[in-house]
Amino acid sequence: MRRVIAVWIPIIIGLTLLTGCSGKQAETQSSETTSLPRVRVDSVRHGSLRSLQVLSGETAYLNRRTLTSPMSGYITESKLQVGKSVKKGQLLYRIRTREAEALGQSAVGTKDMGTVEVRARADGRILAADKMNGDFAAEGTRLGVMAQTSDFYIKLFVPYRLRDAARRQGQFTMAVAPGDTIRARLADSLATGDASSQTVIYLLRTDGGRVLPEGMNLNIPLVTAEHRHTQWLPKEAVLADETLQHFRVMKLSDDSLALSITVQRGLVDSGRVEILEPHFDPGSRIIIEGQYGLADSTRVKVQAGD
Repeated sequence: MRRVIAVWIPIIIGLTLLTGCSGKQAETQSSETTSLPRVRVDSVRHGSLRSLQVLSGETAYLNRRTLTSPMSGYITESKLQVGKSVKKGQLLYRIRTREAEALGQSAVGTKDMGTVEVRARADGRILAADKMNGDFAAEGTRLGVMAQTSDFYIKLFVPYRLRDAARRQGQFTMAVAPGDTIRARLADSLATGDASSQTVIYLLRTDGGRVLPEGMNLNIPLVTAEHRHTQWLPKEAVLADETLQHFRVMKLSDDSLALSITVQRGLVDSGRVEILEPHFDPGSRIIIEGQYGLADSTRVKVQAGD
């Protein structure tokens, strides 16, 4: 009996020690897992990216027509209102000669005798009105200024190095107000550039003949480059050095090992970054949050749901 007890006592002690060691090891592993940096990941995607540069634009009428008095007389009726649109044939001014005004209607005989009407020769917009009812205007005096609708353009100021990109794009979309955009097409260019900004000037004509007030400043996006069927990552995934010349990402090689991978960056388009090199395999997981400050070959813990 004593021999049996003597045999079992070492066995029991060994099992007790083994159980205790296993428990401590499990606790240690659990503690290490809990202390690992927590990260979020995303996959490499493919699609098209554009590089945009916002250029300046300005609404303008290239030609203006000065309205002059065809004879000396008094303005008996004025229809000019600055900023208002007018139609071809619409009455602008009615002028009565000085003689007719002095003699009165009874001496002249009829209401329209000695009266001349000034009408719009084309659709347009009134830019200036110099004479009002009752004013005297000598022959040749300026009555106002009118711009024809057909002379409305948007001036696009393009740096010389981007002139080919502007001609290649041809069609432009721009916002004039929240929720209000217009489209315009390249129609012509001016022989002279803008000296202050050192740009060439292209003329855009709005689709549908829409006319805007003169002197409006517009921001017009120009596509300077476009890459199709390329791989890209969210902007948050790409880390840069202090010089902003070298870039890298943190890629998961398994469920928890993060490797630092040097990448060659391409186009950047509204929160997306093109990766030219290397070419990642489909399904590659790249850290997009929590990677800042991580060294190469760091163990991490991926947050649930990623």
